[in-house]
Amino acid sequence: MNIQFAKSKAGHDKDQLYFILKEEEEFVYLVNGTTRPLDKPKKKRKKHVQVIHRIPAELCSILEAGITNESVKRSMKLYSAGFRQETSAGTGENQESVSYTHLTLPTNSL
Repeated sequence: MNIQFAKSKAGHDKDQLYFILKEEEEFVYLVNGTTRPLDKPKKKRKKHVQVIHRIPAELCSILEAGITNESVKRSMKLYSAGFRQETSAGTGENQESVSYTHLTLPTNSL
């Protein structure tokens, strides 16, 4: 079984994480276990999603045991929690974000 997650790149659901339930030539069918259960998948064009290829083995084992709304919700929650920990650990959790919008570029005056 091919376990894949996807992140929406366009539409009102932009940046939402989904599980790819089914794949066709031009479309994928996405579920998340809550707003998009298994019996009502979201049909989305492939160009509007970013497929996530690296899925930890423990998440694959949860879904391989049986795909249910609960297992999809649980695996996505675990993936999101692990992803936040990895990205925050590399940058430092307590760092403040810096805005450079107030800076101006130097101009060449002759």
